Amino acid sequence: MALKKKTKEEQNQFRIEAEERAWRQFEPRLKALNSLEEAQSLYCQAPLPDSPGRRYYSNLGFFLQTLSRPSDARSEENWLYLEIVRKQHAAGKLTADDLKKVEDAFNL
Repeated sequence: MALKKKTKEEQNQFRIEAEERAWRQFEPRLKALNSLEEAQSLYCQAPLPDSPGRRYYSNLGFFLQTLSRPSDARSEENWLYLEIVRKQHAAGKLTADDLKKVEDAFNL
């Protein structure tokens, strides 16, 4: 029996669902981060290019390099990145001025 080839629409739907599953796995890991060091460790666990969810790790990498908002990040992602910075400030690892600069860069 031959396998039915998926239509473009079915392929698109499959890709969207795979991205959503990847986000549901990535989000709690991002929420649990307490420091930039932990965020770096998570970033090092990125899936291979073109894998579902890879963009979330790419966004995390961008954030870690720039401490600014990745342009294609979900709003929930941006809030979680900002929370990491706020935790850094609360732990005394970031000055109030630095926190303000990051918050301004996020412009949420």
